[in-house]
Amino acid sequence: MSLRLPMIESDAAEARSAHAAGAPGPPPWHASLQLRLGRDGQSCTRLVHNHHRGPLRVQRVLYPEGPDLAHVLLLHPPGGIAGGDQKVAAGACLEWLPQEAILFDGADASQHMQIDLDATATLFGWDIVQLGRIAAGEQWLRGRWRQRLLLRRDGRERWREVADLTATDRLRDSPLGLGGHPVMATAWAAAPSMPAQQAELVEALRERATQFALPCGISWLPAPTELLLIRALGPSGELVRALLEGLWDALRPTLIGRDAHRPRIWDT
Repeated sequence: MSLRLPMIESDAAEARSAHAAGAPGPPPWHASLQLRLGRDGQSCTRLVHNHHRGPLRVQRVLYPEGPDLAHVLLLHPPGGIAGGDQKVAAGACLEWLPQEAILFDGADASQHMQIDLDATATLFGWDIVQLGRIAAGEQWLRGRWRQRLLLRRDGRERWREVADLTATDRLRDSPLGLGGHPVMATAWAAAPSMPAQQAELVEALRERATQFALPCGISWLPAPTELLLIRALGPSGELVRALLEGLWDALRPTLIGRDAHRPRIWDT
C-alpha cells in the first residue's frame, strides 16, 4: 500500500501568484509526504518508505491492534488541506480517518484525492469540511472551496465527485444543498464481501445513524461502482465526526473482521 499526500494551505497557483503580487499575509505552506507500507517476514505491517518535503510528517506508527495492523499518525503543524494519491494493493486494507478541514474566513482552497484500489483490497475513508471557525464565532464569508475525489478499481474509474463552492453560493442555505449547515462530510467503503451484504449493511447503518439526529444519507452504488456512500451535515465538526465514528464502529467488523479501535490521538 502506498500514499502520496501533497498538502497546501490554499490553491497553489493562485496563492503563489497573489503572494508574488504583494498580497498581504504570509506565503502558503507547501508540503508533501510519500509513504509505502508492506508486510515483513513476521507478518508485521512496516513503514518501508517515508519521504517528506516540508512540515508534513509521520508523527508515529503504532500497533494497538497487533503487529499486522499499523496506525500511522500524520502531523502538519501549520494546518492545511490534505489530498493526493492512495494506492491499495491486493489483499490490503486502508482506513483513511482525518480530522475535519476547517476553512478560515477568506480561505481559497482546493483538494484533489485519487484512490487506486485492487479488486481484492478493502477501503474505508471519510472527508469532513467545516466552513468557518465555529468555536471562535467566525463564519466563512469570503472564499472558495474546490474538491475532486476519484476512485479507481483495477485501473478503471468507478466513482468521481467534483465540488466547487463559494462562500456566497446560494446552495449553502438551500434545502437542496447544505441547508444552512456549516459542516459537510462524505464517507466511502468498499470491500470484496460487500456486494453480497449491501442491503443488510445499509439498513443497519441507517438504523445506527438515527441515534445522532443529524441529516445523513446512506446508499449503495451498484456494479460496476460497488461502493457504499455516506453523506452527512451538521452544526459542528465534532458532532459530524461522532456520527461517522458510530457508523465506522458498526461497519468495521464486516469490512475487516475487527471491532473498531478508536485511536487515542483523537482524544488529545
